[in-house]
Amino acid sequence: ASEGAVRFDGHEPWREREAKSARFRREHVGVVFQTGRVLPGLNVLENVALPLRFLRRKDARDRARAALERFSIGELAEAMPDQLSVGELQRASVARALLAEPSVVFADEPTSNLDDASARIVRDALRDAWRRGATVLVATHDDALIAPGDRVIALNEGRLS
Repeated sequence: ASEGAVRFDGHEPWREREAKSARFRREHVGVVFQTGRVLPGLNVLENVALPLRFLRRKDARDRARAALERFSIGELAEAMPDQLSVGELQRASVARALLAEPSVVFADEPTSNLDDASARIVRDALRDAWRRGATVLVATHDDALIAPGDRVIALNEGRLS
């Protein structure tokens, strides 16, 4: 924040030392970029498992494999990122962002590069995160994605409403 304070559960983790701030991000924040972003040197399963690997969870690979199945890309677990389509990369990125069940999810146009069936899978996963209590902040043009939110802020011609 350039002004004021951003608090999470009574704390300001963004003002903490880097190690503590990084730990907070690992444990509580999931990020979905507009285009699927994964590490090129890791296969899809390894990319999706990263959040739980960073948390030293022994079930990281099993949970990542289940997430890939949920996002209909289970057969791509051993594939390298350059072998995936844009939509498959996006679904892998969403799976990774949600794997550790973060408290806060930031998603930038998470369904923009997806066909209808894939977009539905992503919408359902984000809604499930919201239903389990996560704060889900989404920048989107997908009206079907924002419908269940309990607070919608629209930006139209530079004005918030």
